[in-house]
Amino acid sequence: MNKTLDITLDELLKKLGKTKEDLVMELDELNKWMETTNYRHGFTGMERFVSLGYMFYKKKIFEGKVDDVLNRADDWGYDISWEEAEEVVILFQGIYDCNLSENDQIENCIKTVIQKGN
Repeated sequence: MNKTLDITLDELLKKLGKTKEDLVMELDELNKWMETTNYRHGFTGMERFVSLGYMFYKKKIFEGKVDDVLNRADDWGYDISWEEAEEVVILFQGIYDCNLSENDQIENCIKTVIQKGN
């Protein structure tokens, strides 16, 4: 079964209030994110089989987790950067244990990342 388009790219962008430049910038940002994090999310070599929508979804979920870490760190009196919060998320995903307190695990990851930076 072949897919057909009922709308052109120009028509779609106009409906969305976006330009081709907006589209290129969004795709470039997604590509940069994929280049730096794809191996952490199981995309390596699978990019052509994964929809753009799913890639954008995974990126947005990851960014939400980073925001959460930044907020928790601030609440707990830690001053960390966006990049350090990304490291915390990646570290936490690798060591998460459902039998332990999530807050304790995240705080330990924050401490580990801070110590690594010093």
